[in-house]
Amino acid sequence: MLCAPSDGKGDELHLGHVREGISTAQVVANVVALREKRGFTQRELATRAGMYPNAVSVFEKGGQGKMFLKTLERFAKALGVKPSALL
Repeated sequence: MLCAPSDGKGDELHLGHVREGISTAQVVANVVALREKRGFTQRELATRAGMYPNAVSVFEKGGQGKMFLKTLERFAKALGVKPSALL
C-alpha cells in the first residue's frame, strides 16, 4: 500500500488512488530493477535519496508495510525517473 504520511491535513494517498492493481511487491521489484540497472548499491541509492542505508534494505525486503508517497518520490528522483515509472 502506498500512502502519504498523515500529518492531519488529510493528504493521505493510498496506492489504489494512484493506479489500480499495483502491489507493494511490484513497486519494490521496480525500484530494485532500476537500482541494479543504474549500478547503484543500496547504500548509494540511500545516499542519493537522502535516506539511511538500512531504510533501503528494509524497503527492498518488503518489511516496511506501508509505502509512503514521499519515499517513492525520493527513490524516483535518485533513480532519475518519474514516480509513475516505479508503479
